[in-house]
Amino acid sequence: MPLAPGTRVGGYEIVEAIGSGGMGEVYRARDPRLQRDVAIKVLPQSSSGDQNAIARLQTEARAASALNHPHILTIYDIGPLDASSHFIAMEYIEGETLRVKLRGDVPLATRIDYLIQIADGLAKAHDANIVHRDMKPDNVMISVDGYAKILDFGLAKVSGAAGPGGDRTEVRPVTRPGTAVGTLGYMAPEQWTGQPVDARADIFSFGCIVYETITRRRAFDAFPGADPTPLRRFAPDAPAELQRIVNRCLARNRDERYASMKEVTADLRRVHDRLLRDRGPRQVARPVQVTFDRAVEQFPAISRDGTKLVFSREVGKIRHLFMKPLADGGDETQLTSGTFDDIQAAWSPGGDALLFLRGRDENERIEPSDVFGRYIGGDIWLLDRAASKTSMLVSDASNPSWSPDGKRIAFDASWSGQRRIWTADARG
Repeated sequence: MPLAPGTRVGGYEIVEAIGSGGMGEVYRARDPRLQRDVAIKVLPQSSSGDQNAIARLQTEARAASALNHPHILTIYDIGPLDASSHFIAMEYIEGETLRVKLRGDVPLATRIDYLIQIADGLAKAHDANIVHRDMKPDNVMISVDGYAKILDFGLAKVSGAAGPGGDRTEVRPVTRPGTAVGTLGYMAPEQWTGQPVDARADIFSFGCIVYETITRRRAFDAFPGADPTPLRRFAPDAPAELQRIVNRCLARNRDERYASMKEVTADLRRVHDRLLRDRGPRQVARPVQVTFDRAVEQFPAISRDGTKLVFSREVGKIRHLFMKPLADGGDETQLTSGTFDDIQAAWSPGGDALLFLRGRDENERIEPSDVFGRYIGGDIWLLDRAASKTSMLVSDASNPSWSPDGKRIAFDASWSGQRRIWTADARG
């Protein structure tokens, strides 16, 4: 029986049903603890008590939760729904599947951008030693802001050793050796015959997705027999290089396919960059996620030399400042601690100091006080990075910033009536 609005599932409250299929029913729910929407996936009634179905749901949770990546759906929680079924709580994405998205008028460059994001997420899974085994347009969501997210790792399996730089992730198999698993029209030849599969099976499936994303037609209806019709028959504006990428992904002999999804991603990026270069400057930049903690992160500020990012992250009830190098592989550093809320960091021109807003009340957050977003209840502090020392500069003020020469600071405050802009000597 479908879950009615208001039903409690674990710590979540069902709001509405948003989808269903053979692998589960999906609902939008509310997490009252963190005040956010989540998606709840439960087994369909027909699978209640089915241990194999429960194992697939658990596999999906384990596989996806092990993969911290902006283009892979985030798993929050898993637990029993009742004595015969389980649920997964996961990231709620406002958007539509890639299959539905392709029914609309999506520019070619945007479609290739989606493919790059999907390839990037799949490469992360392969680095963690996980083969998805059911890649298809229905298992990719496109958010309203243009982010692609890979879904449904219910058929995922561990394959061989972890890839270069990858982490070993334990995912229990849910199918017997020799069993064909996947979706007709997207399965690699070795999947059809029940042979052991590795990441190259996903590369074949991804080639099917590339073909369909460019032509809006499936490459194969069922078993991959004859080569699909060339891309340009249905998409005359498709760059010739895309055909080479599709051909290599869809090679029947897996030894002739790409060796890794990273290679596919690199080739797609080159096609995308060339397409944009030939058609003029890009008008809108695509955001790139740089922090991945499960806590809320806000108020980013990049240093003047462009090498470091400082931001606020929730730590319990309040927020503290953290710093992250923008170069790949850099470790985060926590800059402030204690029992007061720290937000609105601003770099000094030389990068050796930070201004920030600190709350006055212990274990209380500073929040906007009205519809204009004015922050009241905090003071402006200075953090000397070299000395790891903090000191208060201005009381009852907010939104600090430095002058280019570092000698003065600006902020807003309302000591005498309306909130106004003020300046002060940066030395106090």
